[in-house]
Amino acid sequence: MISRRTFLASCAVSGASLSACAGARPQSHSASLESSVLPRGAELEFLGEGFGWSEGPTWDRQRQCLYFTDVPGNKAYRWSREKGIETFLAPSGVADAEGFREPGANGLWYTDDGQLLLCNHGLRRVEMLDLETKSRAVLADRFEGRAFNSPNDVIRSSNGDIWFTDPPYGLAGGDESPLKEQDANGVYRL
Repeated sequence: MISRRTFLASCAVSGASLSACAGARPQSHSASLESSVLPRGAELEFLGEGFGWSEGPTWDRQRQCLYFTDVPGNKAYRWSREKGIETFLAPSGVADAEGFREPGANGLWYTDDGQLLLCNHGLRRVEMLDLETKSRAVLADRFEGRAFNSPNDVIRSSNGDIWFTDPPYGLAGGDESPLKEQDANGVYRL
């Protein structure tokens, strides 16, 4: 078992844009990284293309599918062996958000209880998405009374704490944005 970050690092080294482990040994620019990340005999499989850039890949063990976002495209996708890639949420964030460079969802995390944590740049919050109804519950949208910048990556630890980053990436102008309310580009725990 490898972490999502380790898997993504191995994909970047191999030149794959969105990949999954399957059968024979991948070609890699770094044999040492390959052997420490991927099991001997693993093969990277190309799954899709045409995304501005992808973020937040997370695996749903119950439904046997991969969720990921196309941040500039403001869409979230689901990949399964049966159906391939299909649009899961459009928009993934908010349709129109003045002052935002990227109003879509960014990082995702599939929880052990079958929910999807979602970082919503355009609404500046971390949400819990019910995968059956697609209804969203706001988990966090402010710190000390001020709106977050644009929550970016999220993870839930084994004790149930939710950790997320809050850089200014989603805001037009980044740190110089007039919408930026937080003094720090922080990491938060809920």
